[in-house]
Amino acid sequence: MIAYWIALIPKSAVTPKFEVADVWFVSSPKGYDMGRKREKQKRIGKKEWKEVSVFLSKIKAYRIYWEDRNQRETRFNDRLADHLSQSLEVRSRGTVPQIKFANETYRPDLYLQKGKTKKLCTVECKLLKDSKGAKSRFKEGLSQAIVYTSEYKYVVLLLLDFTKGSSYVLKFGRGNKLESKLSAMLREKLNVHIIVLKPLMRKPS
Repeated sequence: MIAYWIALIPKSAVTPKFEVADVWFVSSPKGYDMGRKREKQKRIGKKEWKEVSVFLSKIKAYRIYWEDRNQRETRFNDRLADHLSQSLEVRSRGTVPQIKFANETYRPDLYLQKGKTKKLCTVECKLLKDSKGAKSRFKEGLSQAIVYTSEYKYVVLLLLDFTKGSSYVLKFGRGNKLESKLSAMLREKLNVHIIVLKPLMRKPS
């Protein structure tokens, strides 16, 4: 049998820039099974990618406002679902299928359904406020997004950035090589897309 490992390895001990390591193939001794064969990444067809592209543009057009910063995360999720449902077939809350992984149950916040393709694209939303809480919420959201790739072809990790100075918007913006490189790797290798939204100061009158 063949076993494999994929790891994030540091390019430098001084500057912690990460890249995807090579896939290591090791032949196991006869009679010993060191692991299962590598599963292929779920591919997205041209028509499906068109739907995903529209889905992404609609998510980026979603507006959040500073005065709503004390509302629950579920309120933002409900408004996002309403926003997307105006032009797309979106399911949220209890209508989203659960995912079983490592004896645990997970449920994304919403997902895009296109015809018979029920597991095309899903979204995990995280409301980020103070810096300490934002760190744990980001780590939780990222790990959940990676788990969802076991069932969905494309996953969006949506960060609603109410931190001081919108720190996540700045870090995931252009010019930040470490965050940009990690974000690009997630999109290209795992089909995980990170979108960070900054709240507007005033609602339209």
